[in-house]
Amino acid sequence: MRLIYFKLVFYQFKIRIIISLLLILLFVSCKNEEKKYLFLGHIYEYEDAENRMDRRVEQIPFNKYNGVWIGGDVLFYGITSQKDIDYLDSVFSFSSGNVNWALGNHDIVGDSKENILSLKGKPEYYAEYSDGMTLLTLNTNYNNLNCNQLNKQFSFFKHLCDTIEKTRVLIVLSHHFVWGNLENSNTAEFANGDMIGWRTSCDKGNIFDNTFYELLKELRKRCKVVWIAGDMGQKRKEDYKYESKDSIIFLASGLGNSKELKYNYKNKPKDRVLELIYFPDKNELDFQFVTLDDLIN
Repeated sequence: MRLIYFKLVFYQFKIRIIISLLLILLFVSCKNEEKKYLFLGHIYEYEDAENRMDRRVEQIPFNKYNGVWIGGDVLFYGITSQKDIDYLDSVFSFSSGNVNWALGNHDIVGDSKENILSLKGKPEYYAEYSDGMTLLTLNTNYNNLNCNQLNKQFSFFKHLCDTIEKTRVLIVLSHHFVWGNLENSNTAEFANGDMIGWRTSCDKGNIFDNTFYELLKELRKRCKVVWIAGDMGQKRKEDYKYESKDSIIFLASGLGNSKELKYNYKNKPKDRVLELIYFPDKNELDFQFVTLDDLIN
């Protein structure tokens, strides 16, 4: 009887060990699984009577991505009604918590900003951390007429850069190209509205180059830094990628075909969007520009 008892205890112990090992393997597998993200900018349908997005955006299979990053200018006339809110939620499913939105100038018309903040359940600027990657979303619509908000965002940005520890990849999302003074960045040819000299705070002389960029330079010694903007699509259509001499990567992507179709522009390149893949086990980030039409076909 005693022998049977010991055998039962031994078998139970083995079963517990096996279950524990399986759980560990499952955890490691999930943790190391690559994560795929989609960045979309300037996605409104130009002067659309129904105030909807480019119809192709509505067809994107968003469920294949771990997150959707929006670079602003979502609806041409802003998000000013309950109909607009319900429409966007039906496309992006904001309740998932996987949508991050950097506000554009079309997103602050009337009550748009308040409606967006309520819809996405996140503030105007914030940071989120997951598996070695930090996603920082900024509001580059602030200027010296919004000194209180501008200075608070500056303090938030500085504090994050000064205290960040576990992060191996930092992604910054904004609507505007704010790095136009950097050497050979060539933003004026791509940006719908170039923001050369954008002030990061209301202190005189505080522009991107001598504040945010200096902080990112120091941070680059500890992690990879990638900045992505969405105010693009109505000028040059080539994929925008710029790497500074300090190895900070700047990317941009935005749509413009809806305006070109409206005014019957000839031979314009097809819109492209930006896909990113993050590998948590390696702390590596890859990206590629993809033709929007191919994404939905």
